[in-house]
Formats: sequence, C-alpha cells, structure tokens
Amino acid sequence: MIRSKALKDWGTLKKGKLYSWWIETELASWWYNFSWNYFGKYRNALKKSYQWYRDVFLNKDFDFDATSLYTIMEYKLKRVLRALENGHAHHEEVELQALKLAIKLSCKLAKDDYEMRAWNLLERKWGELLTWTTPYEKDDFKGYEYHSRHENVNTEEEKQQAWDDRMKLYEAMEKIKTRDKRWLYGILEKYLERWWD
Repeated sequence: MIRSKALKDWGTLKKGKLYSWWIETELASWWYNFSWNYFGKYRNALKKSYQWYRDVFLNKDFDFDATSLYTIMEYKLKRVLRALENGHAHHEEVELQALKLAIKLSCKLAKDDYEMRAWNLLERKWGELLTWTTPYEKDDFKGYEYHSRHENVNTEEEKQQAWDDRMKLYEAMEKIKTRDKRWLYGILEKYLERWWD
C-alpha cells in the first residue's frame, strides 16, 4: 500500500522582511518550542477533553452497553474527516466518500432504532398496540396477567397474521442491522490506514 500523499498547494505565503528575519533567529526557534511544549500541548489536550466530555461522555458513553462504541466511532471518524478536509495532503475522493459512509453507518448503528422501524411498519398495518392486565390467582400466587392486541386485529386468524408479520419484520430489521455492521467493518478494514494527513 502506498503511504505517501501529494501535498495541497497553499500558495506562496508573502511574509515581510521582519518576519523572515524573525523566523531565522534562534530566539524564534526557542520561542516556538517553548510555547508548544508548555502551552500548546496542554491547551490542545484540555480542548479535546472538553469536546469529548460534551459530545460523547456526557450522554452517550455507557459502560453497561457496548453499542456505545458506535457513538465513539462516529465521534472519532467525524474528527478525522474534519482533519483530512482541512489538512495538508490530497485525498482520493473514494477515500473521503468511504469515510463519510462509515460515519453514517456508525451513527445509524449507535441510534439502534431498527426495531422501532419494524414496529412503526407493524402499527401502520395493524394499528396501535392496546395493552391491559387482569388479576390472576392460582393456588397461593396472586398477580396480574398481561394482555395485548393491535386495534385492527379482531379474529384469531388476524392475531396470528399480526404475530407472523411482527416476526418477519424483526428478522428483516436484524438482517439490515447485520448488513450495516458488515458494511462498516468492511469499510474500516479497507480504508482505515488510508485516512491520515
């Protein structure tokens, strides 16, 4: 794999005589090294920490749910895209398109609303789900029994058809979710080492 990239042409920067003299002095070299080592690194680290806290950690990073990895991937890939677009090297359009697609897929997987999409299709066909409970008593056990049905389901045949439709939709959405995962992982495998500046 080729690891070199053509650099962008930033044009010739016209600097004055004073700047040209300054940049060649040892004092300038010392100043830039000093300011980067004592201010630049820490300011950059604090800025990135705050952005991580605000954009990911505050509401989206949960230790009890490994799918929040998709949120972290989305966040990081967005930062990489911004760095590549504003960076110094030229990038192939296909690489940037793959990166944008990876961001969309990781966002979609982070939202994880596949089941809701299936549920919305089901309610569109069979109506809203109605639920209720009835008291239940057997031997010494007392409790409640849960019941549900869609508002447009009136017969046992329709009830069975609604159940079959639900299972088919959930299976279809699970296949779409699996496809999106494979697609994302395939993009990462193919392009990850190309996304650098």
